[in-house]
Amino acid sequence: MRAMHATDAHNNFAAVLDAATEDNDQVVITRSGGKEAAVVISLREWEAMTETAYLLADPANAAWLAMGIAQAEA
Repeated sequence: MRAMHATDAHNNFAAVLDAATEDNDQVVITRSGGKEAAVVISLREWEAMTETAYLLADPANAAWLAMGIAQAEA
């Protein structure tokens, strides 16, 4: 994970996108004045995160997945 100020991200936007999409890096964009930061990630990573959250939202499904992981690690 790398961090850069919004001005630097603006001036190097293609590099920010390349870091997220080609290097699978998360880029934290910081801002002045105490404003909240944001994160740039690839669409692939975003889809994986939302799919995981969806699957884990159902307690029964989460337990089933945890059991499968435990069996795979045994």
